[in-house]
Amino acid sequence: MTASVPSRGSWRTGAAKILLVCTPFAMTTLHAAQKPVPAKAPVKLDYLLPRIPPYRSEGPAVPPRFLLEARPPVTPDRLEAYEVLPSTVDAAFVQRIAASFDLKAVPRGPDGDRWELTESGEDPSRRRTLTVYVASGAFSYAVEDLLFARADQQPRLPSEKEAHELAVRSLKERGLLPSDALIDLQQVHFSRPTLIERSVKEKKNLKEIVTSIEVRFPRALDGYRVRGPGAKLYVAIGEGGKVLGVSKVWRDVTKTGTRLPSIQPEDAIQLLQQGAGVLDADPLCEQAQVLRMEVLYWMDGPKAPQRNVLPVYRVEGRCLSADRKALRDFQAYAPAVLNAPFGGGRGERQP
Repeated sequence: MTASVPSRGSWRTGAAKILLVCTPFAMTTLHAAQKPVPAKAPVKLDYLLPRIPPYRSEGPAVPPRFLLEARPPVTPDRLEAYEVLPSTVDAAFVQRIAASFDLKAVPRGPDGDRWELTESGEDPSRRRTLTVYVASGAFSYAVEDLLFARADQQPRLPSEKEAHELAVRSLKERGLLPSDALIDLQQVHFSRPTLIERSVKEKKNLKEIVTSIEVRFPRALDGYRVRGPGAKLYVAIGEGGKVLGVSKVWRDVTKTGTRLPSIQPEDAIQLLQQGAGVLDADPLCEQAQVLRMEVLYWMDGPKAPQRNVLPVYRVEGRCLSADRKALRDFQAYAPAVLNAPFGGGRGERQP
């Protein structure tokens, strides 16, 4: 069985023997297109896993039988490890961010895990807030009375192209655009917070009002996507192109100089089969059909200290019950690298 324990503050290590266990759901009849992970001789893998919080769902008591239906990613023999550059989040740090939004109020704090600043005016639209997190330097800026205000009619919002241009320009002018942010129009994502008035009696929506358009900038390290609550850069644009809010959780990182030996996709699925990693699935899930699998880097949330950034597999697909009824889709994270440089000394250090 898998042994996974917190270690070093920013990742978990674990050791697992890859075994095929004969269980009732392992005998389920397969369709021709399905490709079960091939059996291998028992091996022991000392792996590294980012500190990904468990999902709230209870999930199945026993890991489901994983079937690799998608073509697995081509994973190189070694993957980069990154370390987070230290930063001091003090009053001067907070004041610099406040100045970028032309906030004159004096920051309060730190109060627990954050600094806070509020600036009010006679016009409610001028009430603005700034929260900065001590552990990461992440911040959230908002014109609260506009960002969270109820609307009676649809505001005039910019198009996606216009919102994208406004967001990029706003971040650049404030010195808040990271050099490694993906900023092309085809790369960013858009979301539209919507107020909905719904009739419970008629069971239908009576009115839908889009209050703003959010431009979300993704990030990549070594060509792989960065995911997690610590990978966020959002700009909310409201009526007339006004910037209503900016959220940034974006730690500065650098390569450690060590490339970690990778775990190949089939072995990562075997680790999931043994209970390693993190799984979100229906409690009745007995067969998990893997339809998507990719390598990505995980970033912790703004309140958590983080020293290292490691790659991990994200795995998604369909769940079936014992009687082959379709359940909600599952998602999981599986180890992608070995603990070699920290345990066995087999890591490859770059010149």
